[in-house]
Amino acid sequence: MSLVLFEDEDLLALHKPSDFPSLPHKDRPLNEKTMVSLALEVCPALDHNWPNSLEKGLLHRLDRETSGVLLFAKNQTAYDELKKNWKQSSVIKTYRALSTMVDPRGVEFRTPYLCEIPIGHDLKSKKRMRAVRRDVDLKRIRGEPRRAITRVVYVQDLKTTRHDFPIQDIEVEIKTGVMHQIRVHLMELGLPILGDPLYGEASDSRLWLHAWKIQVLRDSGRSMSIEAPLPDDWIV
Repeated sequence: MSLVLFEDEDLLALHKPSDFPSLPHKDRPLNEKTMVSLALEVCPALDHNWPNSLEKGLLHRLDRETSGVLLFAKNQTAYDELKKNWKQSSVIKTYRALSTMVDPRGVEFRTPYLCEIPIGHDLKSKKRMRAVRRDVDLKRIRGEPRRAITRVVYVQDLKTTRHDFPIQDIEVEIKTGVMHQIRVHLMELGLPILGDPLYGEASDSRLWLHAWKIQVLRDSGRSMSIEAPLPDDWIV
């Protein structure tokens, strides 16, 4: 797997492996390898351009368990421009996931399908998020629910010898960036992600969620797409 997916004078795109943190965390060892530390190895100028930041131009984050495209801005001008595009929803993020079942929960599920269930922090857990479908769910979250929009592009049945139960390959696009958004929405749609210890079936080697493609609008007005190839063991 090639670490660097794309690089120019303004942008660095890295291929994040699963079970690898995006950035340093106060509760983890200071010398722990992260995507930020790998970015500094590839582009030492990030440390000069972001001297007082732990994120070093990181434009977005991926959960530790998620693999795929991760973007860094190499200077403040590029960072501000790309962040503006993010807020204007001109950035398109496409993911792939493997699911353990298709069991729609009271919805007529036909792809493409738009899921707009709000999401909030679970009142009883520091790690979990919770879908807010009804007023009673507001009592089960901390703070206010956040708007979350996930578009399920397709769901494809796979033939595999790895498991003795059906597996689905799912493509999704997210229009918002709420914590655990894809994991929560797919669970709510009856499509829990394989290997998800929080929202699905944990008995697998990893969380099978991959940030597959990201399309950004550059300051020149040119749209550019960056793709992280699926892991070699995506399905066997």
